[in-house]
Amino acid sequence: FQTVAQNSTGTTNGAISSFTTTAAAQAPTATTGSASSITTSLATLSGTVNPNGTDTHFWFLYGNSSSLSGASQTPSQDLGSGTTASGVSANISGLSSGTTYYFQTVAQNSTGTTNGTINNFITTAAPTTTFTVAGTAVSVKPGATTGNTSTITVTPVNEIGRAHV
Repeated sequence: FQTVAQNSTGTTNGAISSFTTTAAAQAPTATTGSASSITTSLATLSGTVNPNGTDTHFWFLYGNSSSLSGASQTPSQDLGSGTTASGVSANISGLSSGTTYYFQTVAQNSTGTTNGTINNFITTAAPTTTFTVAGTAVSVKPGATTGNTSTITVTPVNEIGRAHV
């Protein structure tokens, strides 16, 4: 730019100068990663988030619906205002065994909210033991509620079918 002054006696041009404008703030980018450390009731969700220079918070949505309708949300975490993608993660618990869960990374700053894709994982199935007692198959599965127990007494028998004493 240049300042120009003009009056009835003439025109004077000032020095030519320049300036740079800052880029407009951008919404963050969010990428949903994978689930790891999966057990019958726990998992760790991961993803990446780029704050794009504006203070950004992230969280994960997760649940049994592939659309994440009625999903649970992990606590929001502050990622700061960096300009490169950072790995993010959250641990979730209270899951049901042998169940498909869907999850998504969500990032938000003052410019907007960005959702990553929806990915899924399956929790580990609870162990099942099957054995035969007097010709009848018996299956033992963990109880549906924490703290349930089952007690089965098994008496070894010898080859003739008589109990050991």
